[in-house]
This record gives sequence, C-alpha cells and structure tokens, in this order.
Amino acid sequence: MKKVLRRLRGALGNALVWAVGWFGVGFVLLAGIYLFDGRTYWSLFLSNALSFATTMAVTGLVTGGAFSAYIAASFQEDRLEDLSPARFALGGGLVALLTALVFVVGYAAIAGVGLPLLDSLVFPLITSAALGTITGFSSLKLAQRSLLGAGSDRSLLGAGNDE
Repeated sequence: MKKVLRRLRGALGNALVWAVGWFGVGFVLLAGIYLFDGRTYWSLFLSNALSFATTMAVTGLVTGGAFSAYIAASFQEDRLEDLSPARFALGGGLVALLTALVFVVGYAAIAGVGLPLLDSLVFPLITSAALGTITGFSSLKLAQRSLLGAGSDRSLLGAGNDE
C-alpha cells in the first residue's frame, strides 16, 4: 500500500511541477505580447494574463499527469541516476504533443466545430512539444538533484523493500 501511495504522491507532485512551470510560462508569454504590442490595453493585462496562465497551468497539470503515466510505463526499474535526460525530454515533448492534439480534437467535438486547419495548429503543437520537452528535462534534473542530493539510490518508482 505504501508503494501505491508513494507512486500517487509522485505523480501528483510531477503534475503540480508541470502546472507551476506552465503557469509561469503562460504569464511571461502574455506579458511579452503586451510589452511588444503597442495597441494593447495595460488595464486588461492582469486579468488576461491570469486567465491565460491559469489555462496553461491546467494544461500543464493534465500533461504532467500524462507524463507520470509515461514515466511509470517506460522507466519501471531504472535508477534515477541512470536515466537518460534526452529520452526523458523526448518523452515529455511527445506526451505534450499528444495531449495538445487530444485537447484540440476534444474541444472541436464538444463545441461542435470542425477541426481547425493544419496550418492553424502548427504553432500551438510545436509550442506544446517544445514546452513539454523542456519541462520533461527539468523534471528529471529536479528529481535527480533532490533525491541524489539526499543520498538515495532507489529506483525512480520507489522500488524498495518497504512494499
């Protein structure tokens, strides 16, 4: 039971890290748009930035949860220090890309609109994949730094003798 609870706590922690990271990126991205667009109204900035960043945070939360499932499937008995940052980052990018596709198709189905044209999807999908790649890499480095700094040599999913 401890093992299951530890895995759930890890998945939730990973999803929260992704949500916080994506919130920050969303806020900074919209701040940059407002800064360089002379036609925007600064009086609307805070409400628009918080709304956009919150949407990004929810997307990051879902994507981080999906990434946790990817971790569980791909790195079952791997020790934290043995993990490949490139494979972890690639997995984060692919999971974010697939999650973005699911969101777009799901929104189109719920809203009753047709699927957007491919050219209108390129930027959001590339952005999601890039953000997922960066967040996946950062998640691994954060986990390695915290667990290895504490002197732990357990596997990523906590395989130990306290099952």
